[in-house]
Amino acid sequence: MIHIQECPVCNSNAFQNRFVCKDHSISQEEFQLIQCNNCNFLFTSPRPTGSELSNYYSSENYISHSNTSKGIINKLYHTVRKITLRSKISIIQHYFLKPKLLDIGSGAGYFINSCIQNGFQAQGIEPDSSTRVRSKKQFDIKVNDEDELDKFPDLSFDVISLWHVLEHVEDLEKRINQINRLLTKEGILIIALPNCSSFDAQYYKIYWAGFDVPRHLWHFTPETIQKIMFKHQLEIMQILPMFYDAFYVSMLSEKYK
Repeated sequence: MIHIQECPVCNSNAFQNRFVCKDHSISQEEFQLIQCNNCNFLFTSPRPTGSELSNYYSSENYISHSNTSKGIINKLYHTVRKITLRSKISIIQHYFLKPKLLDIGSGAGYFINSCIQNGFQAQGIEPDSSTRVRSKKQFDIKVNDEDELDKFPDLSFDVISLWHVLEHVEDLEKRINQINRLLTKEGILIIALPNCSSFDAQYYKIYWAGFDVPRHLWHFTPETIQKIMFKHQLEIMQILPMFYDAFYVSMLSEKYK
């Protein structure tokens, strides 16, 4: 298990235990959430190591890596995904009509496939090998292991997207530095995150599905994501709600409760 020694937002090492959450979807194990006393950033610690962590994704219950439609919640997920794909494309086309795009944490490949259908030059990064194979087989798209991030030339992409991915990244500093290097000067970074200061998070508390321990290592609020982006000289241009995501998370939370 890994114990976080320094806050990646403000570099403080003064923490307090907040509460314990259960992995409701796969292992049924419990994990501690701690909070930085200086900037209030919340994270999972101790947490499984990288090799151990992969076991917590190896399940059909982990919907973004599977195509299962078992149960009403998973059926709803697939229906909503079709709607949100159109919304994601629209957000990007507000800035670039046909950008060169990299999707980090591309999962089953639906988003990249939609990008290509809309004329984007798009490829993905996906750390899970079986998911890479599945997305290649289903959509015939180019998806690389995350080791490839260091092999791309500087200023390679107009758009880099992380749809519910940054909360899974073990080394935040390294990943944001990689993104900074790869974005063109006028490029944009799109990040979708669960908001642990949201109404549904406050209502469901330890049952809130957005905590998703231990897969979610970091638990962001608008304030903490603003601080970490400022630290890396990235400017937040716009904050948008994702209503369907919140509804889906609330349905899961209700199930857990």
